[in-house]
Amino acid sequence: MSCRLQTHDIKHRTWRLWIPALVNLAINLTAFFSPIAFSFDQEYHFVRGPLGYSVFIVGMLYMAQILMATWHRFHERKRSERWILILCAAACIIASVIDALYWGIRLNDAIMISSVFFYMFLRSHDNRLDPLTSLENRFAFYEDIQRHPKSVSAIASLDMNGLKHINDTQGHAEGDRALAEIGRCLGRADSRNTIAYRIGGDEFLIVFLQQDKAAVEKTIARVREDVTRAGYSVSVGCAMRTGSESTDDLLHESDRKMYEDKAAYYRQSGMDRRRN
Repeated sequence: MSCRLQTHDIKHRTWRLWIPALVNLAINLTAFFSPIAFSFDQEYHFVRGPLGYSVFIVGMLYMAQILMATWHRFHERKRSERWILILCAAACIIASVIDALYWGIRLNDAIMISSVFFYMFLRSHDNRLDPLTSLENRFAFYEDIQRHPKSVSAIASLDMNGLKHINDTQGHAEGDRALAEIGRCLGRADSRNTIAYRIGGDEFLIVFLQQDKAAVEKTIARVREDVTRAGYSVSVGCAMRTGSESTDDLLHESDRKMYEDKAAYYRQSGMDRRRN
């Protein structure tokens, strides 16, 4: 299954996000010549017209998009992050109900304030994401292993084979697409107890939390198959915790095995690693 980025689809989706806001702007501009959206009476009291609630509808549409995007991002990820989403949504609803019951209908204020906090939360989470692959980044890796050092049962190091050859013969844009595709393949293995990271360049890591050897090997085999099916290759090394090894020990061991696997790959393919 191909994981190639569909740039034109992303652009189309971005453009569609403007439609509700533009429609709402057009409706509110009618106030210059029609009371269909809103107007003011002779005593300068605000009067809402038949389409005056469009601002609420648009705000709720954007809030729904934020909720869906956030849920998709954190689906099958860390439970604490999903709870943040649920608590923020509940706080928005409670604030709206309290506003309506005790201080008049000020739902739009509550929606806008909640949207700002959602945006801040998403942006703070983006600090942990690699922009090319949408996997967790190096900062997230070190943060996670420091937070849950005893839960790490295995670490797998992965390195793409042949990236330099792609960059030299097809251009760096094609190389980026290859990395993004491998990132998507690794992302499909992501779950609550399996976290994939892009550490930098063509280097990736998978951290396994509280999993046995059979589960780890099954995941690595599935990742290899996905990457191969996509038309690329990765070298992999994995280290299982068998005793009191630290996460640093696991990382060093997985890197060592990955470099052994990479050397074997280039020997078998007859390629010069320095050129490819």
